[in-house]
Amino acid sequence: MSDDIISEGMEPNGLLYRVYPSSQFDQVEYGIGALKKVFGNIIEQIGEELVAFSELEHTLDICIADLLSLRSHQLGMTVTKSLDYMQKVMLYHDLASGFIEERSAVIRVELSTLRKELQYIGEMRNVVAHAKWMTITRDVYVRSQVRTSKTTGLPEIKYYKLNKRVLQKIVSRTYISQGMLDDLNQKVIEDLSLS
Repeated sequence: MSDDIISEGMEPNGLLYRVYPSSQFDQVEYGIGALKKVFGNIIEQIGEELVAFSELEHTLDICIADLLSLRSHQLGMTVTKSLDYMQKVMLYHDLASGFIEERSAVIRVELSTLRKELQYIGEMRNVVAHAKWMTITRDVYVRSQVRTSKTTGLPEIKYYKLNKRVLQKIVSRTYISQGMLDDLNQKVIEDLSLS
């Protein structure tokens, strides 16, 4: 790994990052055997985040289906089957917004907060799911993105710090978001049934 850090900082989502120039050949700091020692410390959190996100996305599918029809989830499955996660977040937000009565200003604020949180969780899931774990560094930065430099036109490699503490925080927020979604959906359905 080159020590020529182009930039480093913190993303709006809170993740620390470093950007390195690309080199002629991709490089990794560990061989397979040594890599297992590093993964042993974080592999449980990586797996838990992927499963927690899957649960969250399924809950989102069910909530969309509930808003489309309380009699069956088939319409919801038909609508969501070809949508990606972020499209589902926006669809849920739009559907729920249409069902919330004017008197439900508090629910509208909760819905806006939930949309932002679900978008954040989607970003975090993408970083974890698309990380190139073979590129993990000794200080637990992992390559997750390659972009083109605006000045040189060459690839630049973006690494995110994904240590155990960061991964645990992402997992925890994913579970909290699922609870927020479930609770808010119940309020929207109750509001719908009262109108």
